[in-house]
Amino acid sequence: YMRKTHIFSVLVLIILMTHCVIGEEFYGLNIKNNSSATIIVCGAYILPDTLLPSGQVKIATIKPNKSSFVFDHYFEDKELKRFDSGEKLTIFIIDEQVYKSEPWDTIRKYNKILKRYELNNEDYANMGGEVNYP
Repeated sequence: YMRKTHIFSVLVLIILMTHCVIGEEFYGLNIKNNSSATIIVCGAYILPDTLLPSGQVKIATIKPNKSSFVFDHYFEDKELKRFDSGEKLTIFIIDEQVYKSEPWDTIRKYNKILKRYELNNEDYANMGGEVNYP
């Protein structure tokens, strides 16, 4: 019985190891919430418009005094290729309580955002590789 368990364990380990991706790269932006409130972060390539996107956006929630790595798929920009090419990404910061209590159309119509950043890769590098709110 002990030998069968050992063989099974080795087989499971081999299967797990063969399915691991080694050296996979991750793309995204580091965003730090230096406030005392939880914030919602979303972003899109919308310029020259300055309003929140009208359609569905992916959001990231960042707790007070915490940082979060917001991945490229949140901005629908695989490997941040548009961002790296110089195109400006608009990042919106919204209070979590507003996000939870107001419909998206109302937040958009009345511009109920805390802060908006418009940046490309060069701007992000000049910020030290981190977007700091506020």
